[in-house]
Amino acid sequence: MNQAFTDMMKGFDVWKSWDMSKNMEMFNTSDAARMGVRFIDFQKSAFNTTFDTMLKMQEQSQKVTTAFMAGNKGIPDSGRAFLDEWQAQLTSNQNEFRKYITDHYDRLIDMLEPKDKK
Repeated sequence: MNQAFTDMMKGFDVWKSWDMSKNMEMFNTSDAARMGVRFIDFQKSAFNTTFDTMLKMQEQSQKVTTAFMAGNKGIPDSGRAFLDEWQAQLTSNQNEFRKYITDHYDRLIDMLEPKDKK
């Protein structure tokens, strides 16, 4: 079995595919900054995707709540007004939170970008 593995691996050099000089370029100052910016962009994209999913779920729950409230005559008008105000406040807070996070991601990217590229 060992001989079969050795024959199979003949001519296969793992290090040929990994060029040391090319891959170490990312650790230069500007490349490291670009790598950091790419990492932050990835995190920002992940946040936006997760947040959009949460917003879609929230919209669906608001539709269900609105349909329930419209069809239920036993709920007083003050209760309906409370839920409407609550949904409006929730939407406002979601928008403020997204703006806050996006602004801070942008500030972080500005700090990481090389000064000579601006």
